[in-house]
Amino acid sequence: MNIYRCIIDSQQQVYDGDTIKDVRIEVEIPSLEVGFWLSRDIRINGIDTPEKRPKRAGRTPESLTAEKAAASQARFFLIDLLKANGFQFEIGDVGYGKYAGRVLADVFIKGESVAEIMIAAGHALAYTGGTKIPFDEWYQHKR
Repeated sequence: MNIYRCIIDSQQQVYDGDTIKDVRIEVEIPSLEVGFWLSRDIRINGIDTPEKRPKRAGRTPESLTAEKAAASQARFFLIDLLKANGFQFEIGDVGYGKYAGRVLADVFIKGESVAEIMIAAGHALAYTGGTKIPFDEWYQHKR
């Protein structure tokens, strides 16, 4: 698996608990002795976090408020992880996500999986595609 060094400039680039915007990805071509930077949005592979802008259909105001609060907590947890490492991290197992322009990748800080850290801290659920668990079910289980 190829590992790529990444950096962001500020916490404003952390969109939510599983998406980082405008990431500079270093790409080196050793045989040509050149390198360059790509800029892409990264979605962290293997997790789902609460949504900043949750779907409203069939939801109570309390449920929506709880999801927004959980989304904010997940975002700030990810910000703290990245900030502690100077906003530098690595990505591997890189591919395109289902949304145009966004890259799906495993994210690591000093060799540790950010997805596993987020799950262990209770800010994310494991996710491999398909139907997501509704927030209310996840929230009840978490409490």
